[in-house]
Amino acid sequence: MKGQFVNAVTVRVPVVLVDDADRWIEIRAMLPVGLQKKIEASGVRDYTPDATKTTKTFGVDLSAFSFSRTLAYVLDWNFMDESGKAVPFSEAAMLALSPEVYDAIETAITGHIEAQADAKKTQAGS
Repeated sequence: MKGQFVNAVTVRVPVVLVDDADRWIEIRAMLPVGLQKKIEASGVRDYTPDATKTTKTFGVDLSAFSFSRTLAYVLDWNFMDESGKAVPFSEAAMLALSPEVYDAIETAITGHIEAQADAKKTQAGS
């Protein structure tokens, strides 16, 4: 049976910035289940079942979810500092980005995920 394990395939996705810089991110084409579950759990905070165990409350940390997703997908990029020197991808570098650039990266990742979902729907309909 094919498809039991996720292959280590990567894709290069353009990141659209207002300064028209030719920027890209290299991301995982598909996440393995371990990373997917880590992302899903990353934003859950303060899980508390009530005394009757009929109601559960929890908090959500959307920034933790967002950062976890970006760290799981992105493997490389071609971003540069103010002097034009290449900055290797790392969590510290990602956290130092301007909000606009980070939003553009999130948009690129979301576009990739949506394209994958559309391709699966098309294959299922064939």
